[in-house]
Amino acid sequence: MRGLEHDLLLFIGDQAVTTITYDQVISILEIIVDRDAKIQASKVLSWARQMFAFGVHRRMLQADPAAGIRSRDVGAGEKNRDRYLSWGELEQLTQLA
Repeated sequence: MRGLEHDLLLFIGDQAVTTITYDQVISILEIIVDRDAKIQASKVLSWARQMFAFGVHRRMLQADPAAGIRSRDVGAGEKNRDRYLSWGELEQLTQLA
């Protein structure tokens, strides 16, 4: 949760959550991506979505300022990788069947 405090709450500071805008959320994420922490930016976006969704659900917020933001919109996220089983893994798999 260090990232939550360091990356999200640090930027928000004492600002009332009801005054946070879409553009501010984008700016926070871009700052994180600019320091080459793309996966961290995705995590921060996830935490922000959860925090703001909770606020909307509890009627503390009228709208979610992170709504509609996707990790790829700010250059964050993880790259998909192709993963293939090794011959040994295939042999183990066939022994289980």
